[in-house]
Amino acid sequence: HPEWPVGEGLSVRLQFTDRGLSGVVDDARLAGNPVQGLRVELPDLKAPVLSLSLEAQAAEAKPLLALLRQSPLRQKHAETLELLEVSGPARVDVSMVLPLKRELGRPQYAGTVQLYGVDFRAEAWQLDFEALEGQARFDAAGFTAPALVGRAHAAPVTAALALGREHTGSTALLEASAR
Repeated sequence: HPEWPVGEGLSVRLQFTDRGLSGVVDDARLAGNPVQGLRVELPDLKAPVLSLSLEAQAAEAKPLLALLRQSPLRQKHAETLELLEVSGPARVDVSMVLPLKRELGRPQYAGTVQLYGVDFRAEAWQLDFEALEGQARFDAAGFTAPALVGRAHAAPVTAALALGREHTGSTALLEASAR
């Protein structure tokens, strides 16, 4: 899909059905992120709507942020995404529905990222969290992470992060709170 980075080094097993196809991506790279076990479905080749599903993909937070910077989120949140710095291990679950013809609808995607000790910084807003653990949910509107646990300035902290007006519930593009 033209709004997403191109997959590289694809190794795919496809099975053709009566009117469509399904398969599994055994190995690929997407914006520097390894992809394995991505399920692919295209039920009707004449009305091509591609469904992709990936569960429990181990990842590093920094290349995941690079992927978000190249995703459709950049249209609304490019400036904010550029100000964020992240590093550390994560796991991703994502599902996407990508119409391959404009008249078949708009792309949809949603998923979760489980953080396992991720450092999160945004100098412009003086945010500096270390070793964050917990879950973030994302979709086309942005992301929300309502209950992350980690450290800020060497003290234990519970943090909430949100990006996108639909997730912040206000006119703010990015919201962060800690206690």
